[in-house]
Amino acid sequence: MAGEEKQRVLGVLPNVYTSYIWDAAPMTPELKFRLALRSSLDPVTLLVARLLWAGVEQAHNSFPGYDQGFEGYAQRYGSAYADTVVGRFMGSAVFPILLHQDPAILLPGSGSVRSRILYALQRTVICRGDNGRPQPNYSRVLGSFAAAGISNIYRVPGRSAGESHASERTDSPWRRCGVRMFYANSFREVNQERAYVC
Repeated sequence: MAGEEKQRVLGVLPNVYTSYIWDAAPMTPELKFRLALRSSLDPVTLLVARLLWAGVEQAHNSFPGYDQGFEGYAQRYGSAYADTVVGRFMGSAVFPILLHQDPAILLPGSGSVRSRILYALQRTVICRGDNGRPQPNYSRVLGSFAAAGISNIYRVPGRSAGESHASERTDSPWRRCGVRMFYANSFREVNQERAYVC
């Protein structure tokens, strides 16, 4: 558990869901929740990423039901952070447990650049089941939609479904999977000793 908690993309962004062990055992339900909690409480997630996103929302006056000024910024920050936490727990713990899917990205041991790019793109829509077989990544899709729906509880009134789902695009599986895969494959030798162990 300690190895994956220390993994970081470019030494900064938390990367707890990448395994360098191709045939790693599936995650236990407890581990799925622990990793979701760890990635949600990471200082980079808490401060930098959400502070920046709240700043972008403030600058564009997204969700005008929030005021401008510090109070509106604080509301946007709280909502943006809640979006991150709810999305992480729904897509990486709750639905993977219910659907018996593994939220980890298992890196292939070798291959050409083309094959690794194709693999990274596939991982956004295909995941490994707890039975070890590939299957559609329903957990990520359902988690994203559930988080967008839940966000309507605490986001400003009058927000449309499109705006709800737009807030979830920051946690896009395309973005996360692609960044993790390309980083991990580029720095495989450096990161090999930090392999995820279940």
